[in-house]
Amino acid sequence: MIVKVGSLTFGWGAEVRSLPDNKDAYGAFVMSREVEKDLVRAIELAGWKPSWRVQPTERVVFLCDPKAKEPWRQSVTASMMKGQTMQVVEVP
Repeated sequence: MIVKVGSLTFGWGAEVRSLPDNKDAYGAFVMSREVEKDLVRAIELAGWKPSWRVQPTERVVFLCDPKAKEPWRQSVTASMMKGQTMQVVEVP
């Protein structure tokens, strides 16, 4: 699943699972509160439920660019969630 938040692209599952890590990144992408809020809204509109976990058990959300010449993915976090990973589950 892929969702857009402004100019940023986020994804989880098969669409990003096999993408290599962003070789130009120095760690996780730290989202602002506004981006996090917009991402949560986009995830929910797509029929999924987001949550933060220290040890994820579900599909992990990544910042990504699957259409780049060299596609990539990058882990995400938020300023209040350092050390945690955003994950999603499909709403039945």
